[in-house]
Amino acid sequence: MRSVLTAAREAEVFAFADAITDGIGTVTNPLVARIASLERRCAELQSALAILQDRALSYEQIWDGTRGYARGAMVTFKSTLWHAQRDIQPGERPGASEAAWKLMVKYHDAR
Repeated sequence: MRSVLTAAREAEVFAFADAITDGIGTVTNPLVARIASLERRCAELQSALAILQDRALSYEQIWDGTRGYARGAMVTFKSTLWHAQRDIQPGERPGASEAAWKLMVKYHDAR
C-alpha cells in the first residue's frame, strides 16, 4: 500500500528539511570559512618558504672564477670565507665588490 502525503504533511516535511539544511549550514559555514583562511595562509607560508630556500646558505668550496654562484653561496678565497650577496657572474672575484661578496671570516695566523 502506498502512502500519500497530505498537503499539510508535505509542507511539514519540507519545513523540517529546510530546518535541517539551515542547521547544517550554521555548523559548516564557519568551518568552510576557516578552511579557506587556512588555505590562504598555507599559500602565504609556501611563498615565504620559497623565498627562504632561495636565500639558503651553501658552501661551494674554493672559489672558481670560471663559474657563477647563486645568492647565499659561500666560498673560500685566499684562506677567507666569503658570502655571495646576490647572484654572482663568472669571474666576479670575492673582495672586488662589496655589493657582490661579503667577507664572513678572515684568516688570521696566530702563530
